[in-house]
Amino acid sequence: MILKIIHLNDEPAEFQGEVPSDFLDWEGFHPTGPVSYEINAWIQEDKIYAHGHIFCEGTVSCARCLEELPITLDVPDYAGCYDLPENGDLDLTPHFREEILIGLPSYKKCELDEHSKCPFSGRYWGDVFSGTPGPPLADHWAALDRLKIEKKNKDKN
Repeated sequence: MILKIIHLNDEPAEFQGEVPSDFLDWEGFHPTGPVSYEINAWIQEDKIYAHGHIFCEGTVSCARCLEELPITLDVPDYAGCYDLPENGDLDLTPHFREEILIGLPSYKKCELDEHSKCPFSGRYWGDVFSGTPGPPLADHWAALDRLKIEKKNKDKN
């Protein structure tokens, strides 16, 4: 998204549109459409200020089943302050990219239904992710203590 400085003054000017999402090259995220924006920009002293909304849709891999999950990346309060460029144009594309990639979740997971089934892959996850607590941690330590005792007895023989 290129801002032409000639179109800016001290009153906010509105810019809206779409740019191809090919600049969002990031492993694990696949855009499914363009990046939409609604930006207000103005010049104050020797700075350009921009504020607005950025929106993009795509898919990410599920951390549980590895299927592609749809995701909506919404930056409702994009804001930036930039130095006046020498050539008369300000490219906001790298700034859009940064804001969108920061909004990506680290580990997106599908929501299992009431039967522990993934709605995308159809896999049944059983009690693996049921949320029921496992045995208390003390039981694990007791099992390790038994191993130590068994090893000592074995070493004595």
